[in-house]
Amino acid sequence: MIDRASHDHALFRDDNAQVYYFPEEAMRGTTFAASIKPCQRRKDGRGSWQAIVSQYAGVDNWCAKLKSQIELLHTRKWKEQSNFSLDHFIFQQRNVYVSTTQCANHVNFQLPNQGTRVQVLLDAIENNHAPLQAAMALFRNDTGPGGKMDSFEDTAAFLLAHDPVAKNRKVGGKRPIANISNTNASDSRKSNSKAGIGKTGVHFRFYDNPEYTKLSHDQKAELKEYHDPNEQKSKGQKLGKHGKLSNGKSHQGAKSTDS
Repeated sequence: MIDRASHDHALFRDDNAQVYYFPEEAMRGTTFAASIKPCQRRKDGRGSWQAIVSQYAGVDNWCAKLKSQIELLHTRKWKEQSNFSLDHFIFQQRNVYVSTTQCANHVNFQLPNQGTRVQVLLDAIENNHAPLQAAMALFRNDTGPGGKMDSFEDTAAFLLAHDPVAKNRKVGGKRPIANISNTNASDSRKSNSKAGIGKTGVHFRFYDNPEYTKLSHDQKAELKEYHDPNEQKSKGQKLGKHGKLSNGKSHQGAKSTDS
């Protein structure tokens, strides 16, 4: 048993105003706020609730939503587009069924059974992929009791294994994520893993006289070894303004003799 106070009770006005503030706060600043605007002066919570239900949850709205879902179910086709997989299309079919189930709770509508859902799915697939066509023919011929035509999810799982779009992505894309080239880690301190830094820790850049004199003998030798091939590549090219080569690259070198 639920104890309810009458609308002429002394506390009804306070409770009615409190009920009004809940949807008003939730819809403040949105397009739905205009629905409860007539109830603002009296703080009529009951009237605001009825206005919201009649405008956005009435029978007309459920009928319009049901009509759009049925049209989507029977008119949208899957034609093996390069960027639209069969998995995505089947996911849309599931969403349509969930939406029609919600509509059936408010309007008189007969939900499709498993066989009808499978038949609609097969009719919506239009392509010439041989393995997928063979799988669809296998389902259409299994119409007996407990056959493949009686389960939408089993049909979806079987068809997804023959999705040509998903297979093309694997073939045309990069190597799969699970294909690991190497699992052995290397110590970056023992190898020249950082670009521009030698084994002795010297940076391959231009050094002025005070900086160059602070380098060790090994660092100077490695720096000279690094710059000699680069100087040979740029040999014969004229230096432009600010020490730039004719190809736009800056000339950075170091002293070739130890100080």
